[in-house]
Amino acid sequence: MRTTVTHVHQEKGLTAVEVGQSIFHPRGGGQPGDSGHLTKIIPGSHQHFRVVDTRSEAGRLLHFLDTPTLDLVEGDAVEVVRDEGRHQKLTRMHTGEHILFGALKRVVKDAVVDKVELDEHESSIFVKAADDLSIDHLIAAERLANQIVRENRSVISHHVDKGSVHEVDGVRIRPERIKEDTVRILEVKDFDKSACCGTHVSRTHEIGPLLVTKFNAVKKGYYEVRFKLDPVDDLFLFADISRRVRALTNFDYGDITYGIKNLLAERETQKEKIRELSANVHVNITEETIDGLTFAYAVFPGINKRDFIEKINAVNKPDTVLCFINAGERPQIAIRSTNSQNYGAAELLKQLFQKIHGQGGGSPQLAQGSYEGRKPEEILTAMRELLQ
Repeated sequence: MRTTVTHVHQEKGLTAVEVGQSIFHPRGGGQPGDSGHLTKIIPGSHQHFRVVDTRSEAGRLLHFLDTPTLDLVEGDAVEVVRDEGRHQKLTRMHTGEHILFGALKRVVKDAVVDKVELDEHESSIFVKAADDLSIDHLIAAERLANQIVRENRSVISHHVDKGSVHEVDGVRIRPERIKEDTVRILEVKDFDKSACCGTHVSRTHEIGPLLVTKFNAVKKGYYEVRFKLDPVDDLFLFADISRRVRALTNFDYGDITYGIKNLLAERETQKEKIRELSANVHVNITEETIDGLTFAYAVFPGINKRDFIEKINAVNKPDTVLCFINAGERPQIAIRSTNSQNYGAAELLKQLFQKIHGQGGGSPQLAQGSYEGRKPEEILTAMRELLQ
């Protein structure tokens, strides 16, 4: 499209350009602005300027260039070239988002969209729901969404007065976010209606397969649902993971979920038994006197960390520095001082780790950390040297 530059100004380190006519669509409704380039038409040559974002501000369509420039001025003839590949991906993604949330709304009645972040590769829907969302809800919604896509339903836009939008049956809308007097309603035929200013396909089949790729709780009652279109690579990845799990567990495909649940339950049972054993482990505490100070130490056989700290905290003896070592797969050390005015636990641990290379910290009374590749005897020898 050929047109003319009508206004140029600098904004936030970029050049914002307005033109007489444009096919670029601005950001809005979670959809990023179009990108592409403007080509300044000069007799005998052309000068290209990359557009990285498009926004609508106070009724003005602004094309933001990637770098500041003084080479475009009002009256310049330009050709407007949109990145069609990216535009089409965002268009398909936006309609896919409407269908996926419309499907989720049918599965979880109280679900509400808080915000949407669309991207050409992977997009996110942030959802509020009083009832906890589960992966089962998402799988059911994904299945329904793909059914709607395959049915190739028509996608229609309607324009209604803002004052009468409440009369549109079943429409999803947040009136406080709409500043215009006229509201554009995007309808997926007989399935979903939503106020939206974004770009959309004309029939659902254009979207293609849709896959929920990630689902996590941001906080209580607030969830992020991520999804992709054309998910062939992801489906092969998930199939690869499923086959590897089957090879490791020897579960049939239909039994993998059930089998893993049982394994996790057994693991929790074993961990609880280990916790019980850990709490009942007792070792001798050895004491030495170094320059009038009591140095007490003990080595534990890799017990639960909580029990380990409880055991060192249980020793209350004045003018004593305690060094407890929790030997095991991931060795830990705890230093406690009841004479912190002269022997701060955190400072002792810091000096010790300068000798044996570990990481940790704490307070003058109690410090703890972890280390690798050292025998307990080496640590105790280094502690004695610090206390002398």
